[in-house]
Amino acid sequence: MAKILKVNLTDPQMEMYCASEKYPAFVAGFGSGKSYSMSQCAFLDAIEGGSEAKILIGEPTHDLLRTVAMANIESLLMRYGIKYKANKSEKTIIPANGLGIGSFFFKSYSNPERIIGDEYFRAHLDELDTIHMEQAEHVWVKVLGRMRQKPTTYKKISDRCPRSISTYTTPEGYRFVYNQWGADNIKKENGYLQNFNYEKASAKGKIVLLLKRLLLKRLDCISAKRMKKITNMMII
Repeated sequence: MAKILKVNLTDPQMEMYCASEKYPAFVAGFGSGKSYSMSQCAFLDAIEGGSEAKILIGEPTHDLLRTVAMANIESLLMRYGIKYKANKSEKTIIPANGLGIGSFFFKSYSNPERIIGDEYFRAHLDELDTIHMEQAEHVWVKVLGRMRQKPTTYKKISDRCPRSISTYTTPEGYRFVYNQWGADNIKKENGYLQNFNYEKASAKGKIVLLLKRLLLKRLDCISAKRMKKITNMMII
């Protein structure tokens, strides 16, 4: 029998996970749950892609790879009782065989030329706007060139595009993310999506979140239950 995983996502996080655009962007202020959203989306992508899937996760520095990205994925796997093997030097996390869950590969933006070799099913890029615009563009092009994997174990359970690249960042002014997603001259056919209002990125407000409990098994999205929660957060 397939194991049912209970995954808690807020409305904005659920919207990011369910985005059907090929290049969705989650731009929000400090404390808005971007890192949590990225790890949950990457984890769910690994389930959807199956055991052959390779999920790429990018961070600005090697330190953030260890202390944020890898730590968050390991925390999720431990929470759900999923056995795995983490290689700190190679920066990979491989779930145990027979679970039908893909593997995670972690890359730093410090040397974009090293984003080579493997082909990936989906990618998640954190804090692209905290690095120089030229470097962010270089990272984007390199990652875009690696989105070629077509795992035979993929079973569609969401509206997310195969070989999509999801971006999560704190608004840092008119830099790479704004140019790609928020500029007035953006073209819809490019596939970019301004999921959230960039201009209001740093606005604080008390909003009502519908905390959704996604009941997920390997092949089917079974149902979603809602409960209300009020919190302060920065979000766009």
